[in-house]
Amino acid sequence: NLCNVIVIPMFDDNFCYYIHRQDDIQNGVFIDVAEEDVVYQFLKEFGITSMTNVYTTHKHYDHSDGNLPCQAKFPGMKVWGGQYDNIPGCTNPVKDNMEWEAMGGVKVKGFHTPCHT
Repeated sequence: NLCNVIVIPMFDDNFCYYIHRQDDIQNGVFIDVAEEDVVYQFLKEFGITSMTNVYTTHKHYDHSDGNLPCQAKFPGMKVWGGQYDNIPGCTNPVKDNMEWEAMGGVKVKGFHTPCHT
């Protein structure tokens, strides 16, 4: 399962990432959606029709401000984030060493890293 990572600039000094399997750009995951309008433009440019999963590394606005607006636009969108971090819109709290499948079989493992917040 080879994946591609597309870097999406956010604000003047930050980034969001879109990770997808090479054979399926439609079903990727976003990491750290801070500006929903920038993400909507990205979706339009790449012909991606929905957002299903957002991973948020921590609660600060420059990593999480787009979560709630994106959930409103894409009902059922999951937001994954650390169980202790009060991530806006979090539907799937991640515990230390928790594992799950993403993007049709790509294994993901979350780690509790409490230093930034």
